Amino acid sequence: MVAELLQPFGQMEVQVVPLPTTQEIHLIQLLILLLQMHLASVTLTLTTAGGSCQTVSASKTLTINPNPTVDVGSSIAAICQGGTTAALGGSFGGGATSAVWTDGGAGGTFSNNSGNTPNTATYTAAANAPNSVTLTLTTAGGSCQTVSDSKTISVNPTPTVNVGGAIAAICQGGTIRRIRRLVWWRSYISSLDG
Repeated sequence: MVAELLQPFGQMEVQVVPLPTTQEIHLIQLLILLLQMHLASVTLTLTTAGGSCQTVSASKTLTINPNPTVDVGSSIAAICQGGTTAALGGSFGGGATSAVWTDGGAGGTFSNNSGNTPNTATYTAAANAPNSVTLTLTTAGGSCQTVSDSKTISVNPTPTVNVGGAIAAICQGGTIRRIRRLVWWRSYISSLDG
């Protein structure tokens, strides 16, 4: 097998002269190598050899579409339940034409998440969000598969307070008893007129 690799004007030309069955694997390895070189197209030419007549050739062009890429960027500071993040960061490239954020069903919402500028999207956690939420950026568009990347954001619970039921009025110097919590409180109320 004879293979000539030429790279005129960003294309690679491969010429293969008689291709015995035992060498088919070499062609496959060569094609894999070409795919890894991120070329836009490859021209494959098969040329006859030997025999008493002239040699003839036939060519095909193989278009190579780039694989999509995605990166979620750096980590994000923790937020509270119902809180909103700073811009999430993140980017896409290769054959992808967009990338969209999701939260895996945690119930939050995104702003500016159309897919064109994932780096400017923000996330608002649900009021009952779990302690951590996985945010995933997934590519779309192009003719190759989609890819995704994820990062986790910590969600702190919103503080709550419960003062309990009403307390009966007492006189100055009186004592109240909270049976529910088994806590004794003493209340000293000063006179407003001195």
